[in-house]
Amino acid sequence: MTFGRLFAAFAVTAAIGLAAPAAEAQNFRWKMVVISNENSVYTTVFAKPFAEKVAELTNGRAQIEVVPSGVIAPPFQEYNAVIDGLADMANVPSIYIYNRDPSNGIPALPGGMPPMAALQWVYEGGGDALWKQYRRESLKMHAIVAGFGPTEIIHGHKPIRTIDDLKGVKFRTAGMWASILKDKFGGAPTVAPVGEIYTQLERKVLDAAEFSTPSENMILGLQRAAKYIMVPGAHVNSFFFETVMKQETFDKLPADIKKAMETAGKLVSFESLLKWQSLDMKAMEQLRGGGNEIVELSPELQKAIRDRTREWVYEEAKRQEEKNNPWMKRLADSYYGYLDHWEKASVFIAK
Repeated sequence: MTFGRLFAAFAVTAAIGLAAPAAEAQNFRWKMVVISNENSVYTTVFAKPFAEKVAELTNGRAQIEVVPSGVIAPPFQEYNAVIDGLADMANVPSIYIYNRDPSNGIPALPGGMPPMAALQWVYEGGGDALWKQYRRESLKMHAIVAGFGPTEIIHGHKPIRTIDDLKGVKFRTAGMWASILKDKFGGAPTVAPVGEIYTQLERKVLDAAEFSTPSENMILGLQRAAKYIMVPGAHVNSFFFETVMKQETFDKLPADIKKAMETAGKLVSFESLLKWQSLDMKAMEQLRGGGNEIVELSPELQKAIRDRTREWVYEEAKRQEEKNNPWMKRLADSYYGYLDHWEKASVFIAK
């Protein structure tokens, strides 16, 4: 056999050898429920980019179908849809299961870290690893942080500037802020599904409502339902979404698929914060030029939200420890530890 024929034979054999693993590689198709419709920023900036990046990083081996709210799971039931096997995964905020365990309120802590500090806590301060451990122990799920959001705003029929302005206010909210509003400010929190917020606010069933950031709230038309817009949204300075799936499902995946999913989540977290904040700045320009009155929360109120939240968190952490749940304190210690570190060490950063 000539060298040419020998090389050709070797090349064919090598090609067959390389092709075999690719041909045997397993493909994955998943359905992922989300909390909103296809036009929502939660979908266009969090969920769909995550699905697209997973497909790209796995060369199409892993495909995620994004399923809007209400198709598989009704509002607030996204976690249960995964637990019950109706969906393979969910891209969702943990405050949706806050009543199951108040530790789930930590990612959207009232008076908490600004977006960049929170992002650093997750990826450089141990937050991601601790959250993964918590999610596995609490729900037997694997969690991938996949989406970071900026500061929210408040819409209302009367201006909220001072601490006294929160007394008795009928306030649509969710998660930890609802508890703190009631226990520390004498407010009257109520929960309403996304689809009912506009109607309840317009009919003045509510005095005030928070749902999300300027750009997302504009999609709902909340600026048309009430005159006043309160900024900054000290009740949520930043927040993250998690993509969850059953831990046994994740653990059985090939290593390269796992890595691709984690990488996709991290990319989406960084890119979504940049994209979303840009959308919010454009939205605020429109809101300032419209018929709404922009009201700034006083420094005293912002400080009170921050201080009373911290006080409430550790009071609740003690109650949870008495119930043999150590996670509220573990997560709070990590979060506030990094917040304190950020404030002391970031003095060199121009404000």
